[in-house]
Amino acid sequence: MIKVKDKKNIKEAVDINKVVKDLQGNFGGSNEEQMAGVQLLKGLATSDEKIANDFMKKLDTVITKISKEVLGGKKEEVSESIILKNDIRIGDQILEKGDRIIITKKNKKQEAINLNVFQKHQFSIAKKTLKMSDVGASIMGGMTKDEAEKFLYSIGYTQNQIDRLKENKKQEAVPVERNTKVVDKVIEYLYARHYSDTRTAKQAKAWLQKKLGRKFNSLLMKFGNPDAGNFDVVFNKWNIYMGTLREKKESMTGSSTHLEKLLKDLFRSFGLKVKWTVDSIEIEMPSENWYWDEFSQSGKLEEFNSIVRQFNVDYDIVDDTIIVFI
Repeated sequence: MIKVKDKKNIKEAVDINKVVKDLQGNFGGSNEEQMAGVQLLKGLATSDEKIANDFMKKLDTVITKISKEVLGGKKEEVSESIILKNDIRIGDQILEKGDRIIITKKNKKQEAINLNVFQKHQFSIAKKTLKMSDVGASIMGGMTKDEAEKFLYSIGYTQNQIDRLKENKKQEAVPVERNTKVVDKVIEYLYARHYSDTRTAKQAKAWLQKKLGRKFNSLLMKFGNPDAGNFDVVFNKWNIYMGTLREKKESMTGSSTHLEKLLKDLFRSFGLKVKWTVDSIEIEMPSENWYWDEFSQSGKLEEFNSIVRQFNVDYDIVDDTIIVFI
């Protein structure tokens, strides 16, 4: 690989005319090195000169030839090259921060055809991870969003393709809103703010921020701002919400017992205890990454998601505890 820091030296040493002549023959080096070299040289040409336009045409011809060799003859073309922001590992090879690698535009039907079994598994996880919310990605545990992005880079995804995956992520509901303790505390907070009880409001806000983190602000936005002169409207929304919550809770009394049994059976093989609370079922998970990886790769995560979908309930993860809201 040709490091970015070498680009200045290349620029000072290269005679464009000579390079064009050399490109008509063998450029030298491995296919990957040729491709990296061509991309760097391509950046040296300026489009406002005739010689540069001729040079670009020559380079395009070489790029097509080399890309077919690199990609096994597939009808794929070079889209762009990128500068790595972090070290990444691809198989046994370690690419360092600052390396420039070639990114190809792939036919979607061909995108995973050249991957081995492990890479196909990683490919599937990477795409799912980027489409998930932060909460979903954290509980999945098999790959962080940064790792998913690096992996997709390594197999030929462009930044635009990765951005589209991020934009298409599913908008998940905020599950913590079903916790009645949280509901009561939010009403306490809103009430205290409305009547300028600064101390109570501050205490309630601190409790909510510790419990909900960044979800606290989105929860307030959903039900309105009492400082905007709509205090009664805000309270009516909360009262309707709490009434709906109580009705659902009462209707789920029998099914919740069944849900608890299924979750206990699921987590028993991991040696974990399922704890029943007033309005949730909680499972404390060890914080070690390998434990979450094992949970995901064993198929238990998929089984867990199937169960919560079956009962139409939400879940969240707070301080390494999975909380299923009932």
